[in-house]
Amino acid sequence: MRLIYRMSYTIADPAFPKPLSSRMPFNINVVYAVPKPDGGDCASPARGWIPDALLASPRERAQWLTAGPLDRKRLVLKQIEVNAQIVRFPSGQETEFGGQAAYVMRVFRADTNSGALKLSPKPLENTPDVARLKSDSALRARLADFLRANTTKIDRGVFVVPDEFLATKAISFSTFGSARLANHPYAQLFSDKDFASVTFDRRRQGRCSNASTTPHAWVATSPMRRRDFISSASTMPRHPRSIFSKSQSRRTFTPTPRG
Repeated sequence: MRLIYRMSYTIADPAFPKPLSSRMPFNINVVYAVPKPDGGDCASPARGWIPDALLASPRERAQWLTAGPLDRKRLVLKQIEVNAQIVRFPSGQETEFGGQAAYVMRVFRADTNSGALKLSPKPLENTPDVARLKSDSALRARLADFLRANTTKIDRGVFVVPDEFLATKAISFSTFGSARLANHPYAQLFSDKDFASVTFDRRRQGRCSNASTTPHAWVATSPMRRRDFISSASTMPRHPRSIFSKSQSRRTFTPTPRG
């Protein structure tokens, strides 16, 4: 279960007739595990979200939620995910892209065994550590082997990259985020020849529009980027286009991190 929060602020200033308020580009996703009952399955917790009777008022619905599916005794805090804008340049300052912003994405494992909450960094799902893999050719080769061996799972959207290859922090850039090389970690690690042996003839999600081409069009697009926690490292569905893309266009704008 995920509770998603968007940070905001409100300032009361006598100089203005109304309080000043705004939402902030800072999202927090609090993830809870819902244990299955002994001898039960996932259907039982799912049915717990369906009330036995019509709840007419907001107060009734709130009381039912806190006593039922949101009862803290039934939940186990699993992790906290952060997606925060860390720098922003307006269009007048950053003219090439009509403005620019950078977002940091982190996941923290929650440990409450000692009685106090302890958070520790956790790998981002399916998000490779580009700097470490570039500096370790053997590790990079093992990741390439893993991807080649799991093309069916990638195509079905059920692949999970092992932790040894993953980053614990990622920076995502906008605007034109889908065209930014910094947002495509696999494109920074691999070239066409790394996947020359991969065929896509029988893939459900993948099709090569030109039968004479190599997997050029499929190699190394970004993993699911968790830009708004609706679609993230562990909050996102694992879609095959996280690794392979139908698009044969690979625009490589290289952003210059600042600040």
